[in-house]
Amino acid sequence: TDARTAVERELRSHFRPEFLNRVDDIVIFKPLQLAEIKRIVDLLVTDLRKRLAARPGVCTVARLSHRRLWRGQKLRLGAGAAGLVVATAVAGRYAGAAATGVSPSAAFDAGVQWGFFRLLVFVLPLLFVSGAVAEEVSARTLPLLTVRPVSRVAIACGKYLSGYGACALVLVSAMVALHLGLYATAPAALVSALPATLRATGALVLLCAYYAAVCLLWSALTPSAGGLVAGTYFATLELCGSVMPGPLRWISLNHAAQSLTTLPVGGLMPDRVPHAPPAVAVLLLAAFTALALACALAAFNEREYPT
Repeated sequence: TDARTAVERELRSHFRPEFLNRVDDIVIFKPLQLAEIKRIVDLLVTDLRKRLAARPGVCTVARLSHRRLWRGQKLRLGAGAAGLVVATAVAGRYAGAAATGVSPSAAFDAGVQWGFFRLLVFVLPLLFVSGAVAEEVSARTLPLLTVRPVSRVAIACGKYLSGYGACALVLVSAMVALHLGLYATAPAALVSALPATLRATGALVLLCAYYAAVCLLWSALTPSAGGLVAGTYFATLELCGSVMPGPLRWISLNHAAQSLTTLPVGGLMPDRVPHAPPAVAVLLLAAFTALALACALAAFNEREYPT
């Protein structure tokens, strides 16, 4: 045809015969029309939808992480630490009642403030979340997860939900055990003190969500030392900040969470600490939790890890 003759003429004018003799065949085709391009795009989009439909998501990663926690030692360690706190508070309540007449409410305030807000709420996120990225990198499972059709954001969200869920489970169970243990000999107070216990439990769960997000952030930034850096932050700003005098105490979200409870205000110069409505404390906790979690997801999504 005229088209083939024209193409062969152009080829001979640009290439040497030695090269053209090595070409087996010359295929001449018509340009794709718009309708044909649309059909090709539709086929590719259909294939992509099928792949995304079978893509593991946040729930899949959370379920796998949850199973790992149940089969490992971390959940037992967390439950053991919570059990020691509860046993110490209950034993102190009955021993103190026999010696000096300590009331159940006073024992509850001391146990929650020292055992939960100044110990367990820090220990549990460090135990369950601070190694979320490091354990995947060291176990060589991160490359296996990332080469499959699952996003890093889904991995991070699944790990966070699993770790935070374990923290909340241990905290709620320990608070129930503490309430029952302290008020077992006072049936009337067992019911009347329930609102205070519920408020303290809710504040602990909210605070734990923020601390878990902080642990995930430092685990994504420094997998080999995430727990150490997060623990340093907890000890300096959160724990020490919760007892600082006056308005400086509000640099600690631990104090913001305690303001949601009926616990007495302690620390340095408690009478000069400004009071804030509960809604403000809840908004602070929610905003900083969302900010820390967003930074953690961004860091985990962009950072390169050794494989």
